[in-house]
Amino acid sequence: MNIKKKQTKQKKTAKSDTNGQSDKNKKNRFTGRSEGFLENEIGRKILRYLRSRAGSVIQFKDLAAKIFREENQNSYGKKREKWQFEEREREITETLQILEAEGLIELEKKNILVNSNQKLLGTISISKKGDGFVKLPSGMEVFVPSQYVQSAIQGDLVEVQPNGIGKKGRLEGEITKILRRGRDLYRMIVTEKDPKFIFGKLLDIDGEEKEGYLLRKTVLMDLQDEIRLGDVLIVKLREETEHERNLYEVQFLRFESDTKEDLDLMRMLMKYNYSILYPENLILDLPEEVEENTVDDWGSRVDLRNLKCITIDGEYSKDFDDAISFVEEKIGFDFTFILPTFLTT
Repeated sequence: MNIKKKQTKQKKTAKSDTNGQSDKNKKNRFTGRSEGFLENEIGRKILRYLRSRAGSVIQFKDLAAKIFREENQNSYGKKREKWQFEEREREITETLQILEAEGLIELEKKNILVNSNQKLLGTISISKKGDGFVKLPSGMEVFVPSQYVQSAIQGDLVEVQPNGIGKKGRLEGEITKILRRGRDLYRMIVTEKDPKFIFGKLLDIDGEEKEGYLLRKTVLMDLQDEIRLGDVLIVKLREETEHERNLYEVQFLRFESDTKEDLDLMRMLMKYNYSILYPENLILDLPEEVEENTVDDWGSRVDLRNLKCITIDGEYSKDFDDAISFVEEKIGFDFTFILPTFLTT
């Protein structure tokens, strides 16, 4: 099975593409016409207008007038009551305040300064259904329907385009760019081999099931023969290639079994993007000396500073976790282990 067939098969089985939804979503990608982006939702109209005026200064009355005109075109000649206009103005004001909090605009009395950049940055989390939630520096989350998550994976730093405002004033949008992957290494279990590709399922990833594929020509011939169905490989995503949704080109690094380290430990380190190597430069904000007046529980501690001991720790160590003490008795020496970990000197 070649990669084109694999992608075609995946597209046919994807729920979001059934009954012609794929073409419909593509057509309405920037208009917000999809589940999660309501057609008559005021936030969507405001955001669309602000994108068209990015980098400029507009007046509140002009924005309100534009929205009223659009709504009047669909009102079939029905006149609105004064309270309806006031209600709409209140909704517009609340929407603008939400956008100002995220830095998309600045409000100065009756003027609206529109930021030239109408996109936001944040870290994405993926639900089991495949929907995304992008956490912004402000703490707010942007909801991203699954069809707009693109190739983002849990923990990625992404650029998101707000397209509307949903329930409880939460922004909704779509991923436009993946700026940095949330992790470097992935585990992939091999599920299929054909003459040109090696396919597998990416493990330890939240959300929808994701697959990876290796180009055989990127792997040494000897290793190609060694790779068996069911083998777990350690891989990296190839960022220079364009990924299909839930299907990623990967680079082979090694077999998972090619290590002396504990496999469960390595799995957790990879999932949370930690390095197995201790950092070369570690800055700790610790006091230079521990003194009686700086320790709250000093009175409950046993003072062993004058205790004779043997230790492999250095002269200025703050603990004696690798030490034994000794006391002189009539019949010889009685050796006892010192258990406290943080025994200060």
